[in-house]
Amino acid sequence: MPQPFSDVEIRTPILDMLTKYNSEKTVRFHMPGHKGRCSFYGFKGITYMSPLDVTEIPGTDNLHEPKEAILDAERLLARAYGARKSFILVNGSTCGILAAIGAAFKKGDRVIADENCHRSVFNGADLFGVEIVTLKNVTAGKIRETAESGGFRGVIVTRPDYYGICSDIKSIYKACRDLGLVLVTDEAHGAHLNFAGKGYPVSAVEYSDIIIQSAHKTIGGLNQSAFLHLNNEGIKFKDDIRKWLSVFQTSSPSYLIMASADCARATMERNGEELLEELRENINWAVKKITKETVFTVELNQGLPLGVERTPDRLVINTASGGFVGYSAEKFLRSEGVQVEMSDKERIVCLCSVFDERKDFEKLVGALKKMINYAKSMVEIFPNKSVSKRKREISEFKKLIGKKLKFDIVPYPPGTPFIKSGQVLTLKDFKEIEDMYMAGAVIMGVTAHKD
Repeated sequence: MPQPFSDVEIRTPILDMLTKYNSEKTVRFHMPGHKGRCSFYGFKGITYMSPLDVTEIPGTDNLHEPKEAILDAERLLARAYGARKSFILVNGSTCGILAAIGAAFKKGDRVIADENCHRSVFNGADLFGVEIVTLKNVTAGKIRETAESGGFRGVIVTRPDYYGICSDIKSIYKACRDLGLVLVTDEAHGAHLNFAGKGYPVSAVEYSDIIIQSAHKTIGGLNQSAFLHLNNEGIKFKDDIRKWLSVFQTSSPSYLIMASADCARATMERNGEELLEELRENINWAVKKITKETVFTVELNQGLPLGVERTPDRLVINTASGGFVGYSAEKFLRSEGVQVEMSDKERIVCLCSVFDERKDFEKLVGALKKMINYAKSMVEIFPNKSVSKRKREISEFKKLIGKKLKFDIVPYPPGTPFIKSGQVLTLKDFKEIEDMYMAGAVIMGVTAHKD
């Protein structure tokens, strides 16, 4: 982990640049059309942002060829994460993953990847003609065994996954170095790990070649703010990364998103370890309360393989242990003013960050206790109208059994394809999809096929 820096060195060059431009009271005959003064016709909640929402003009630099404040911010970003080169992204981790695949691999390359990779990995492979060989729970041993057949160019791992599971990145990195494979790590859910102390898994930045992180998921950036880091052998792909980022990122990048990413980095650089320790204490409090005062269990590190950890900020509550379907538990919690990140048939997943407070965890625990008192088992997950609608939709989808699908079937979240487009829908797959869909899962692609 990089050394901490003094307060004097904690800077936010993009925000400073935008604040300076706004203070000059320049008449703006340039994009965006709100000219820094639009109130959105009475929608006052967004007014305060528009003065800082600018475009590429003299003095505001250019994300696609940074030379001033944005370049300064990216250098600070690389320093904070201990990377050789870093990029600020405004189109989310998705564009970073696409650029990484385009830069590191070429048509016909074979790449080992996690079975639970985000759909952007498979989309990138399709775009660039890369063959993905998936493995369940990628380990160093599985990589060595799979690579024996030869012809592999790299490895893509997702760490942490949606349930907070972090694979043994040190041993995976060593295996990749021994085999001459490029290691790309989708660390979208782990931008905070670089600043954490005891009790958290290590960040993948030190142990990977190309690393993609979402600033908006865990460290407070606006939606779509993300980072791409090059380290170790990854620096060789610097020019190709910039080329593909210019393809996959908008030519009109949001300065608000860039500034938020810059500020998120600065916040974590200054206070990250302290804030994450406070978060861990709040989560430990919640875990004890849930364990003692409810019928539910919290999934921690027990039973995980050696070297594999669950990051403590991902609070995974097994509702099946108390007789509740995860989807219906999510629905009930929402009715009590608590919205979780995702659910499946057996559990709910709470994405926690340094911006959560003790009172938030108190409300979560209270809602869980109320749910137990409300019903021993919630059989009716949706109102009858919703159930009928889902039955009609899944009946239409059933007609595709034996046919090739035009769209991916993707439970969302987590965004991992269940069936890829072009594959034939089997009866077995349909039954699994039907089971999830009627239980309340959000599955992209089911209704898309009827249009």
